Formats: sequence, structure tokens, C-alpha cells
Amino acid sequence: IFGFIAAGTDTTGASLANALTYLDEFEFLDYTLAVLDDDEAMRNLVDEVLRFGTPFPMKPLYVRKDSQFDNLHVPAGSVLTIWFAAANRDVEVNGGREQSDPNAFDPTRWPNRHLGLGWGRHHCLGAELARLETKNLLTEALRRLPGLKMDRSRPFVRLPGIVDRVTEAHFTFDQIEAERIMQDDSGSSS
Repeated sequence: IFGFIAAGTDTTGASLANALTYLDEFEFLDYTLAVLDDDEAMRNLVDEVLRFGTPFPMKPLYVRKDSQFDNLHVPAGSVLTIWFAAANRDVEVNGGREQSDPNAFDPTRWPNRHLGLGWGRHHCLGAELARLETKNLLTEALRRLPGLKMDRSRPFVRLPGIVDRVTEAHFTFDQIEAERIMQDDSGSSS
């Protein structure tokens, strides 16, 4: 049970932070605002966030019986490290279909057969919940925090590579307009 709670919190928290920074850094905030009500476009966008900024980049795997991977023999009892993040940058992961560069953030990428939430018997049981939470958090943040963007006057640190991660980012938004939206929302619910 703890694994479900921790994984859900980590995946959703990391994905929201990654989404906001990637969307601003790669200039897709306007695109996202235009597709907030398009479920298919938002699913593609969330899947790209999960692919590009894989929340759990690797997983150790215990090998129970002798196995062969091409020319590599792996004896029983070995521990392998499965790198989901590396697989997500492999051009073959989408069955050879021509797509944008796997090292580019592209929220319109389709199909997007990333491994950010595992695969097969190692697939995250909460994958659909993680997608829904990330979509809802992103949608609400962009609707309730108008003018949300990175504060370019403050430090921004993204460590690119196979394990792409944001370690520092600061955002600003229109506080007065956000308060008006909150006022409107609280007045309409009574």
C-alpha cells in the first residue's frame, strides 16, 4: 500500500513540475492553453511529459533464470537495471514510425509508446490515475493561475540527458487575476 501512495505522489508531483517547466522552456504554454479542453491532445501532452521526464527512470530487476539478450548471457541470480528513461529515448520504441527527435520535447508526439509507467507485468497499476491527476493538476494550474510562466530572472536548472530532471525553477503569475478567478469560483458555488 505504501508503494501505491509513494508512487502516486512522486509521479504526479514530478510530472506537474516537469510539465510546467518543459511547457515554458520549450514554448508550448500557449499550445497547452489552446488544447486544455481537448482530451486527446492533453493525453498526448501528459504522455510526452512522462516520456521526456520519466518519473521513475530505472528499476532493478532480479533475474530468476538464465536469460539471453542478443549476445549477452545473463545468469540466474543476477540483478539488472532496467532504464525506462533510456528506452523512452530509443527511436525504435514507437515501432519505427517517423517522429520528432526522441531527445526533443514534443507534446504532439503520437504514437507515444513510452515506458515511463513500466510495461507488461511491470506496468504501473496506477498509470491511468497518474495520467488523470497530472492532466487535472496542469489544467487547474493554468486556468487558476493566469499568466503562469517561469521567472527568467531567477535560477533555472534542468539537467538534460537520459535522466532528464529539473532541479530548480521559479514561476510567476498574475496574482490579482488569480484572486478574481478564485472569488468568481467561490461565488458561483454558493
